[in-house]
Amino acid sequence: MESKEKHANHTRLALADPPDCCSKPRNQLTGEVILVHRGNCSFTVKANVAEEAGASAILIINNQTG
Repeated sequence: MESKEKHANHTRLALADPPDCCSKPRNQLTGEVILVHRGNCSFTVKANVAEEAGASAILIINNQTG
């Protein structure tokens, strides 16, 4: 599908592995937006781990009920 947005890019969304992104990822994340599960460590730790792995952004989802 061709984008009609003149400034759109082709950034991909990847799943973090491990999903909580509390430790060094096992998959390649350079330039990716990564989907991260909430919990097990602080948001700061998640952001730092993602940055060190070269991710361009993170989306943190709440996968816990309540």
